[in-house]
Amino acid sequence: MFHRKKWFEDDQSNLSFRSSASKQAGKWSSGAFLFLSSRRRFLLVPLLVSLFYFNIRLLHTENNIRASRESISTKIERRAVVAKNTSSNVEVEVSEVAENITPLSTDQGKKPRVAYTTLSYGDDLCPALTSAFIMHDVLSNHNDTNSRYDIDVIIMRVGDPIPHQRIPVGVIQRAVKQAKAKGNYQWTHTYAKFWIKDWDEYDVVIFLDSDVMLLNPLNVLIDKARDSPDSIIVPSAYWISNDLAMTGTFALSPGAVIHKIFDTVLKGKDYGTGDGEMDWFNAKFKRSSSLTFVSGLYTLLCGEFFPGDGIFNYWGEKLNLSPNEMLKTAPLVHFIATWKPWGRGIETAEGGVTTELKLIYKRWNEASKKACKKISP
Repeated sequence: MFHRKKWFEDDQSNLSFRSSASKQAGKWSSGAFLFLSSRRRFLLVPLLVSLFYFNIRLLHTENNIRASRESISTKIERRAVVAKNTSSNVEVEVSEVAENITPLSTDQGKKPRVAYTTLSYGDDLCPALTSAFIMHDVLSNHNDTNSRYDIDVIIMRVGDPIPHQRIPVGVIQRAVKQAKAKGNYQWTHTYAKFWIKDWDEYDVVIFLDSDVMLLNPLNVLIDKARDSPDSIIVPSAYWISNDLAMTGTFALSPGAVIHKIFDTVLKGKDYGTGDGEMDWFNAKFKRSSSLTFVSGLYTLLCGEFFPGDGIFNYWGEKLNLSPNEMLKTAPLVHFIATWKPWGRGIETAEGGVTTELKLIYKRWNEASKKACKKISP
């Protein structure tokens, strides 16, 4: 900018000088011409013609220089405006892109690996098959989730493997051992769910009991687990206490500390606490820095949609949502106690069936017919 400014100043000085000289030459030639003889006038004609053309050329040069200066000045101003606008646009575009990009992993271009899994044991295969079938169906229909994560849906199997032709399309079966610790009643083998601590090939593992029906992807749990390596993200058993963890749903980010703690019941000398793994889990992780609680919404009970239940519309009131809106936004539904579809199911409502309960059980039953159909050997 300094050189351009100096060039303009020098040019202005030269232009003023040329203009003044041209005017003085014009005045002298026209005045002196009248006092000369005709012979001398005739001799001076070529000189005057030359002066005339010289004057025209000076004026033409002056106009060209002015036009050039104005053109250059205009271009500089235009470029400055364009540069300013371009800078502004770039800032806006970068900001918009930054807001829309979710970091995928520390390896550029590599999506985080995530597993959704449930546990199967015993002779009744249908609950786990249906749960896994629904997981795969829900996740397959959410392109935004698939674009962010590399997802597998897995059935953990204790005991004899499920015949491969019965495994739903897109679902993987993975054999796991029985845990050293055993629960009572229906929770005999539930400690085996903690074998996911060995799945180091995944950034995050989401575990759902087979009596949990996924409704929407659990991206919030995944992101929280990724932000806290070697941790467990678990919802509270809100119908009992917000300080009590519900192990029917949780996200795990594998790590050394988690590995060591779970090993005590999987292959060590810790034989568990209470009737099932949930009692042991709460006793073991009560003050652990590896545990992070999230909203009990991530273990939403069927009673939310049954007027006769003590927790009816619990989350609907908190979130100011109607039962229908609540069902549409809920991440999942948990069938506890007699609400299990393979138990009393919707009959637990005893005539107080709501539209939302009908939709929930219809969804499960339709999936169950597809996932649990008998296949001839």
